[in-house]
Amino acid sequence: MPRRPAEGGGRLAALLGHRVTRNAAALGVVQVANYLVPLLLLPFLTRQLGMAAFGTVAVVLAAIQLAFVITDYGFSLSATLDVSLHRDDRGYLNRKIGAVFAAKGMLLAALLALFGLALLLHEPLRTYRPFFVAAFLGVIGQAFQPLWLFQGLERMRQLAVYLVASKLLYAGLVLALVRGPEDALAVVYCWGVAQVAGALLGLGFMGAQGFGAGAPTWAGVLEELRGGAGFFLSRLAVAVYTSVNSLFLGTQGTVGVAAYAVCEQVYKAGQNVTAPLTTALYPYMARQRHWTVFFRALGLGGLCLALGCLLLGVLAEPVLGLLFGAEYRAAAPVLRVFLVTVLVNYLGVAFGYSAYAALGRVQVANVTVMLGGALHLGLLGLLLVLGEATPLGVALATLATESLVMAMRVAGVYWLRRSAREGVAP
Repeated sequence: MPRRPAEGGGRLAALLGHRVTRNAAALGVVQVANYLVPLLLLPFLTRQLGMAAFGTVAVVLAAIQLAFVITDYGFSLSATLDVSLHRDDRGYLNRKIGAVFAAKGMLLAALLALFGLALLLHEPLRTYRPFFVAAFLGVIGQAFQPLWLFQGLERMRQLAVYLVASKLLYAGLVLALVRGPEDALAVVYCWGVAQVAGALLGLGFMGAQGFGAGAPTWAGVLEELRGGAGFFLSRLAVAVYTSVNSLFLGTQGTVGVAAYAVCEQVYKAGQNVTAPLTTALYPYMARQRHWTVFFRALGLGGLCLALGCLLLGVLAEPVLGLLFGAEYRAAAPVLRVFLVTVLVNYLGVAFGYSAYAALGRVQVANVTVMLGGALHLGLLGLLLVLGEATPLGVALATLATESLVMAMRVAGVYWLRRSAREGVAP
């Protein structure tokens, strides 16, 4: 009996000193900059730009994130896994870098062609041409940041440095240049410049580590595209119930987008509070398959997240009014729905790629989000038919979609683990 506290303390110390915990801590710094910096800028932007101009910026930034899904093409998952499994083969890694960057270049060219075609065929888009040009700068910068390489190698400190630097640069530029609604375009350019700077710094770190892009071959590029296809489709499905929401609401007016966007940013910040943990677990579970570490880390992170969401939910209305302006207080119901969705999403993500990588069935996680994306498109269509295409309606649709994805993933992990224990082929 006397030894139990010491043993418990030893287990806690071991968990805190574990490689997953250290990597999660480094990624935590990244996420603080990645989402807390833009979140802290929100009160400044909503007050300086006004609801209409801020709504326009929110739509453009959502379009940037949708474009990033296309240029990333799932490499942040497929290439991360390959790097994790072949981290000691430098020749393989250099060939991988060259092939992934070549594939990204092809995807950027295709995206630019689609952008030009859209301008030709849809005249109203020409009004926003300066915004789209500025947005493409940010898409290029995001495309060539080697996050997948550093994540697969589990060298999170280098990744943290260049990502944090880019977000701080973005914040500094916005604070220096944005003074009124007429500066809405400057916000998008600030984002683009910061992303390009982050790419240059990340590539510099990559070279300093002795890695370089090997000469790509068609076979290598096609292999990367095939390997990332399933992840790409799943990420595209996720974008349907994330980035597409703002674009969908943008068709109903920019003021509604502004109210939705401030709540969605709080939702995204909540997601990314725990993203360091789930991101660090992915390569670890792929290699070690240590379920005890998985469930302990999951429980601790979930408890902290639930307490934070509960507190913010109680104070939703005064917090929105204090931070963003009195006109945003009416968005409190939207924020509360998103806070529930944060908890649902946390479980869904945790029981996603990390868990299914340990089970050798990563593609199952892809299927769940594809089904979720199909459901969400149906729900958005239903909202249009019912005349309920409002911020609250879209938030509830997102909660329903995330709940379906989470339920399918948890049930799938339970069934596969039970089948493995009983020696039954799934």
